[in-house]
Amino acid sequence: GPLYAGTTSPPVAAPAAAGVAAAPAATNAAQSTPAQTAGQSTKVTPAQRETAAAKAAAQGLQVGKTTTGLTPTPGGVPDYFGPYPNYANSPLPTAIASFPFPKFYFAEGMTRPNFETYFCIQNPNAAQAQVVITYLKGNGSSGQQQVDIPPNSRSTVRAKDALGEGDDTAHDFSSAVTCVNGLTIIAERPMYFNYAGAWTGGHDVMGATSPQASFYFAEGTCRPNFDPYICILNGGNATTNVAITYMKGDGTTTQQFLSVPKGTRSTVRVIDTLGVGNDPAHDFSAKVECTNGQLILAERPMYFNYLGASNFNWTGGHDVVGFTP
Repeated sequence: GPLYAGTTSPPVAAPAAAGVAAAPAATNAAQSTPAQTAGQSTKVTPAQRETAAAKAAAQGLQVGKTTTGLTPTPGGVPDYFGPYPNYANSPLPTAIASFPFPKFYFAEGMTRPNFETYFCIQNPNAAQAQVVITYLKGNGSSGQQQVDIPPNSRSTVRAKDALGEGDDTAHDFSSAVTCVNGLTIIAERPMYFNYAGAWTGGHDVMGATSPQASFYFAEGTCRPNFDPYICILNGGNATTNVAITYMKGDGTTTQQFLSVPKGTRSTVRVIDTLGVGNDPAHDFSAKVECTNGQLILAERPMYFNYLGASNFNWTGGHDVVGFTP
């Protein structure tokens, strides 16, 4: 069944997948969402950040701060690229201001050879959380996995243990991580890889809390030794028509159109449309938009050998869920 239904943003207690009970909305102050309501943009004030940080501390969560003392930093979030906070992979100020939620969505995921995908799920509650992971695969099939997470604990799920390994679209997936017994959780999805057998690294994202009609990405490049992708989840009950607008560094634009069947995930390799070139015409920002009234989720993983023609040869990858107004 669909992960979500209708053409507007679902409420916090979004319907679960078919056969799974929906998680009700949080009812106490420790589980409220101080800066966001369904279908609205999040505007986080300093006071709201302080309130969210205090609630996190009350639940025993570590919350870092900048020198201003107002904005939570990515303390405790996996950082695979050195000692500096990786904001591109860790959009925690918004997440902290609006957690916990009963459901998190991820557009990207893979269990092909040389890829390892995990879910890290936090239960900050005093009771056991019953969690269902729904996998929507690139070949149109789906599967579910149940995980019980003890109170005030964290569980790690290796996707290959549920889906196995294979070099085909049945091993590309999007997912939803849903608490089905009335509690709220936090979910991330780290991935590790040896891309094309040559570029090693990892990336990590916090899940999105609702699908939307459009997503924006400021970063993207098709220069040599960069390979960007756009992963699109359609968790609804109808085919989505999607337009991708590439806004390039030379001031020109290119559009790409595709249809994503219901209950599946599609993958776009950007160089198949824009080609490869070492100039501003191959740097781009992007807008990913559903054009027929449905809702989607979009992520943009990139793999690279940074300055591969020099002595650096810094290989790796990064990934981000798109911005939505």
